[in-house]
Amino acid sequence: MSDFTLSRITEKKYQKIPATALTANGSIDGTITITNTYCFKVGQIVTFEQGANTKQAKIQKVISDTQFIVIESDEPIVTKNRLDMSSFTTGATVELTETIRPKVEPLEIWRQVYEEEPTVAVRSHLVDWLGRSYDTTNSLPVESQIANQTLSDIESKIDPTFISAENSSTANLGAGDTFTGEWIDVERFQDLAVTISADQDSAVDGLKIQVSHDGSSLIDEDVYTKTANKGNPVIVPLATKWVRVVYTNGTTPTTSFSLQTKVFQNRPKPSSHRLDDDISRDNDAELVKSVIAGRSEDGIYRSAILSNSGSVEVAITDRPSEVRDRISVNINVARTTLTLAGDVIYDVPAGKTLYIPSFYISQINSSTANGEWTLNDESTEKSTFVLSPRESGLVPASAQLTSPVMPEPMRFSTSIRVVLLSGNMDISGYFIGYLEDD
Repeated sequence: MSDFTLSRITEKKYQKIPATALTANGSIDGTITITNTYCFKVGQIVTFEQGANTKQAKIQKVISDTQFIVIESDEPIVTKNRLDMSSFTTGATVELTETIRPKVEPLEIWRQVYEEEPTVAVRSHLVDWLGRSYDTTNSLPVESQIANQTLSDIESKIDPTFISAENSSTANLGAGDTFTGEWIDVERFQDLAVTISADQDSAVDGLKIQVSHDGSSLIDEDVYTKTANKGNPVIVPLATKWVRVVYTNGTTPTTSFSLQTKVFQNRPKPSSHRLDDDISRDNDAELVKSVIAGRSEDGIYRSAILSNSGSVEVAITDRPSEVRDRISVNINVARTTLTLAGDVIYDVPAGKTLYIPSFYISQINSSTANGEWTLNDESTEKSTFVLSPRESGLVPASAQLTSPVMPEPMRFSTSIRVVLLSGNMDISGYFIGYLEDD
C-alpha cells in the first residue's frame, strides 16, 4: 500500500500527446488549429515550439474537433485576456507531457452534473468526446454488426411499413424494356402493394410479383396487365420469405413512369374501385365464398340446395303458407305485331284469377312516334293498364323497358289481349304473374 500514490495512478494523469503540427497560423486571440483535438482538454498546460521559439500555454476551451483556444499558463480559465499566438505559424508543433490532472472543486462538480437550471436532478448526459450534446445537428454514431444486409432489410426491422427502394423506379422504359427489382426479405410482413403510374400500357402480364423461398430460385408469380394512366394498386398477401417485382413495358416507350412497392406488417385496406369503373381480369380481388341459408317455418335454419347444374332449386311447395296456393305463370310474347283488335296471349283457367305484378319488354319497334298499347281483360274489354316509356306517351323506334313500380298487381279473370291503341308497332318479351283461386 506504500506505493499507492496519486503520481502512480494513470487515471489521475493526462497522458502524453506527441508533438502535433499546426495546420494554420496561430491567431492573435489564441486560436490554434490542428488536424484533430482528440485528448486535448480544458486546463491542460501545452508546449508550443517553432525553431527556437518556445511557449507554454493553458487550454481555455476546445471549440471543435480541429481548434482550441489557449491563454497564459497562469491565467484562470474564466479570464477574458487573450494570448497572441500569431508568432506560431503553420508547421509549428504543440505537445502535452504527462501531467497530473487539475483538481475540480466540489461545488464545480455539482454544477456540472446538474447541467444548469431548470432541470434539478443528478443524471447522465450523453455527449461526444468534445463535450457536445447529441441532437439533430450532432448525430450519435452507430455501427451495424449485421453483415450482408440491404437498406430495406434494416428498415424492415424498424418500421412496420416501408417502401422498398430495390423494387421501386421512376426511370422511363423503352418499348419492351423490363425493370427487374431485387429480392427482399419480407418474413415479418403480411402484405405487399405495388402502385404503377405510366402513360403507356404494360406488356401482356407485364407486372409480375415473384416469390421465392431462398431469395434466388423463383417458385411462383402473380401476373397482371396494367393499363396506361390507371393507378389502382395491386395488393397481394406475402406467404414466402422473399419477394421481388418485375415490370415489362408494352410496345410504346414511356415518357412518364413511376413504380412504387410498399410492404406492410399490418394488413391494409384492400384496393377499392368506384361502382361505375369497368372490371377487368387484372383487377386484384379477394375471393369470398358463402353459403345461402335461411330459417324455415319450423324454426330450423337450413342451407339452400343446388341442382347439379349449379342452380338454386326453388319449389312452390317450399314457399311459406301464405303463398303456397299460388301458381307461377310466365307469359311469353314472341314478336307480335299489334292490332287494334288485339291478340289473345293467355287464357285464365276457370276458377282462377291471374295477377301480373311486373313484366319485361325486350323489344319494341314502332314505325310512328305516337305508339301506345295496353292489356285488356276479355270479359270487360276494359283497359287495365297502359304503358308508354315517356310521360308524353311516345314510344321510340327501339327500346328496352321494364314495368314501372305498380302499387298493386294487374288483375285478370278471363283471356288477356295485347291491344294497339295508336301507331304501328310490334313487341316481344314476357309477363310474370301468378294464379290464385277465386
